[in-house]
Amino acid sequence: MVIPSQGVVISRAMAHWLGVSRGTRISIELLEANRPPIQMPVSAIAESYVGLIFCMVFMDRGVLNHLMREGVAAILIFGVVYNNARISLAERARELASMRLLGFSRLEVSYILLGELTLLTLAATPLGWELALPSC
Repeated sequence: MVIPSQGVVISRAMAHWLGVSRGTRISIELLEANRPPIQMPVSAIAESYVGLIFCMVFMDRGVLNHLMREGVAAILIFGVVYNNARISLAERARELASMRLLGFSRLEVSYILLGELTLLTLAATPLGWELALPSC
């Protein structure tokens, strides 16, 4: 299924329940962003045979990000933190193993590794906001 760049794609069950067809404008409320409802056309009605067919609503990611005033920042943040965790674990594997041999518990070793990642994330977040806000 191709997601259109304008409008939304909804399931046949939802279209039937709402009493709408292709081209009808529906009101979409973005609950997470605390924004007023948005009127968008139904670009297509899709058939689904698996999953929660009633709740199926698709929208172009770029349009949704624009409506919520978000970018791919959350995905990038997760990717950077995850990558940093993997590299840190790989680089410090011997040190962490030595700590376990010296009697540190798994919880203590995890606390040290995750504490370092938390501090790095907290230190980098303000800088990231400063660099990102002018581009919004």
